[in-house]
Amino acid sequence: QSGVALVVTYLKSGQSALASEAARKLLASSPDNIVYINLLGVALFMDNKLDEARGQFTAALSRDATFTPAAINLGKLELKSGQFEDARARFKQMLARTPNEPKLLLEASRVEIAADNPREGLRLAEAAARHKDASLDSIFHFYDLLVADGKLDDALELALRASAQHELNFDLLERLALLQLRMKDRDDAHVTMKHMSQAAAFDVDKQLRTASFMASIGQFPDAEYVLFKALQQRPNDRTVRLAQVDNSLRKSAFDEALERATALIIDERDFAPAYYLRGEAQQALRRYDAALLDFDKANELVPNPESVLGSYRALRAAGRVSEARARLVARLKIEPKEMLVRMTLAEDHIAAEQYAAARQEYQTLLELRPDDPDLINNYAYSCLQLGDKTEALRAAQKANKIAPQNAMVSDTLGWILVQSGRADEGLPFLRDAAARASDDGEIHYHLAVALHGLGRVDEARSEITRALAVGRPFSSVEQARALQNSLPQMVK
Repeated sequence: QSGVALVVTYLKSGQSALASEAARKLLASSPDNIVYINLLGVALFMDNKLDEARGQFTAALSRDATFTPAAINLGKLELKSGQFEDARARFKQMLARTPNEPKLLLEASRVEIAADNPREGLRLAEAAARHKDASLDSIFHFYDLLVADGKLDDALELALRASAQHELNFDLLERLALLQLRMKDRDDAHVTMKHMSQAAAFDVDKQLRTASFMASIGQFPDAEYVLFKALQQRPNDRTVRLAQVDNSLRKSAFDEALERATALIIDERDFAPAYYLRGEAQQALRRYDAALLDFDKANELVPNPESVLGSYRALRAAGRVSEARARLVARLKIEPKEMLVRMTLAEDHIAAEQYAAARQEYQTLLELRPDDPDLINNYAYSCLQLGDKTEALRAAQKANKIAPQNAMVSDTLGWILVQSGRADEGLPFLRDAAARASDDGEIHYHLAVALHGLGRVDEARSEITRALAVGRPFSSVEQARALQNSLPQMVK
């Protein structure tokens, strides 16, 4: 038994090679023990030695064809190897013997999902999750399928029922909190997070996750208390102290964040994240030269795109626009496939009205991510600004086909049609965009131009009024004011 426990301990800690070695020694002491044979197969499977693992599972089944653990493991191996029909037949055979066994239902569901048979996969998953002896794995699997299918109410009902049965299970509560946030139920999410704090007990990693959740909904005092408890478990732990800095930043206590980050740097001179967060505090306090030094130091210690973008923001805020752009270009020479850096460079070109350079960057981005509607949309906009209305329209239509509910995409397509003299065709897209993003002045301006072009002056005037009443600047605000002034006044 001690030998089995050792193998299991290695497996749980991810040390598959040591688990295999220990399992071989165990099997040598009793070569015909099917439990030991199966256990060696599991260790080999975890070590990605699939052929050897298959041999062990097959050997166990040759000694006892009804030994379910080996049959399940062999089915899981077949699934990982892409042998969907073999895995399906194996689980079907086992379910014929024990049709309501929840573990078999779970694994059979996974096979159907992987084989692109979601309806059957969902049916099996539900049967496994609603079984009186359902495991948390079964519940999590069914929950994840429901969320992926957009059945959020069903997922919420499942999570609430399961949390009542499995009181203070952290992983379950974490899923529940995420779902409540997605459903914009912040009050219930806050209650769930307090339960997460209880469930985390003395586990610092779970305490950190809980604190991050709490901070995400503005519950900074609760987050601070959870981090205080974590620091009691691990005094001076740099990860916990870094989370305290982050919490200070999130609640806009920038002086506190600066003080905490500086104290952490004194103790941890080579801890790049501390320099990065201190840079964020310096940036928020408008100390741009100091922020630049911290971002550069973070990148010197651990080269990464976030620090480069921090330096870019500090330089731009200090008015050193050309130097800021040069940082992005230099980074892309080293890491040309860093999407976020290249997207920032493309946006920088747009802001500088360098549309040819922007289009080139978006073309490169689309080679990496060809079906991203936001990238296609921005590429279409840069083409429009260059006067290439044909290519702009083609790209905008493609983006709209991929993401018809995206307000920015609808706006771009509608605006391109208006600019191409087809205001009647563009109008429905602009109305849709304005309905989805009612606080976007640029969209209301585009809609006003379309209505004005169609001779619907009163409606155009209303849209211009909405555009200018938003209270936030937008790129065409001066054109909007000019259009407003050019419209005849209403006769009362």
